[in-house]
Amino acid sequence: AGPSGLAAALCFAEVGVDAVIIEARSSPHSAPSAHVINRRTLEIFRSCGAHDLVMAAEGAGFPQDGLQFVRKVAQGQVGEWTSSNAVEALRQVAALQPPEFPSKRVAGTRLSPAGGQLNLAQPRLEAVLADVLRKRHPSRRHVRYGCLLESFVQEDGFVCATVVVGEERGSARCQVRCRYLLGCDGARSMVRERLGIQMETTVPQINAAAYDPKGGIIQHHSWIYFSADLRKHFRSSYGPALYWYHADTISGLIINYNGGTEWVMHAPLFPEEEAHPRDWTEEECIRRVADALGEHPLDLKIKARGAWQMTCNVATSFQVGRVFLAGDSCHRFPPSGGHGQNTGVQDVHNLAWKIAAVLRGWASPMLLD
Repeated sequence: AGPSGLAAALCFAEVGVDAVIIEARSSPHSAPSAHVINRRTLEIFRSCGAHDLVMAAEGAGFPQDGLQFVRKVAQGQVGEWTSSNAVEALRQVAALQPPEFPSKRVAGTRLSPAGGQLNLAQPRLEAVLADVLRKRHPSRRHVRYGCLLESFVQEDGFVCATVVVGEERGSARCQVRCRYLLGCDGARSMVRERLGIQMETTVPQINAAAYDPKGGIIQHHSWIYFSADLRKHFRSSYGPALYWYHADTISGLIINYNGGTEWVMHAPLFPEEEAHPRDWTEEECIRRVADALGEHPLDLKIKARGAWQMTCNVATSFQVGRVFLAGDSCHRFPPSGGHGQNTGVQDVHNLAWKIAAVLRGWASPMLLD
C-alpha cells in the first residue's frame, strides 16, 4: 500500500468504483523513501479531498533554502539552487521570447492553485492517504495487510487472483474476482514478471562503465536514517530540501525529511570493496554521519540503515489485457526531481477515470489500450 496503490484506491473511490489493495506487508511502510510531492500530484490530491490533510501533515513544508552545496553541513554552504534561482532563470528565458509567448506571462507567477512543490516523508504521506480513504469512504476496508498475491489468470472478462491470507506457512488462500488488476507492486513487481513484460534501459548510453545488464543499475548507494536537530544551520524555518556534501572520506547528499530533526544520508556504495550497510556498526554509522555534518550533535541517533540501487528502466508494455502496471513496476527513475512517487500517483489517476468510464459504458475499452 504505497503511494501509488493508496492513490489508486482513493481515485477509484472518488469515481464510485470499488477497489481493494492487497498488501504483503503486515503494517504500513516505515523505512525512509520518497519525499517530494510536485504540483501535479498535489492537484490530484486536491481533486480527491486529500490536499489539505497532506499539506497539514506532520513534517510537511516548502524548503525555502533550496538545495545547498556544502563541504560539511556545519561549515556553511558554498553554493545553492533555490526556487528563486529557477524563477529568475524562467524570467531570463521569457525575455528572449516574443511578447505573445505564454512563458512571458507565467514566468515567476503562481502556476497552480494546489501550491508549489511539497516536502513530506513517504510514510507520513501514506498515513494521510489511508486516513482520507477511511474517512471519505468508510463503508469499505480498502487495504488488506498481510495478504500476498500469489497468482492470477484472465478469463471471461475478469481477472481471477489467488491471495494468500496471513504470513505463516499453511496460511489460507482465497480467490478474488475483479474486472481489472493494477500492479502497483514496485521495482521487483511480481505482476510484471507473471505477465512476461521486460524492462528496457538507456543506462549504457548514460554510464556504460556502471551498467549492470541484470537490472539497468547506474550506481549502488547506502542510506542512513538519523535524527538530529540541525535547525541552527537553517536560514529559513524549514531549511533546505537537501545538502550536497563533500566530506573528508565521501560525498553524497543528506535529505531533509521533516523540516529539521529527521534526515536521510545517501552516499555511493561499492559492494566489492566494503560491507553492506546492514552489517555496519552503530559507531561506523555515527562516524559517517558526523563526517558529513562536520560535527557530532549530542542528540544524534541512528534510526536505520540500508542500501539501494539507482536504476533507469521502462517496461516494454504497461498492459496485458485487463492487467495494468503503474509506478515503479513499469518505470524506474534516478531520484533527482522525485519523479518516481509522483509519476506513480499520476499513472493511477489517469487509469482510474478511464476504467470508470469503460465500466459505466460511456467509453470504449479501446480507451485503455
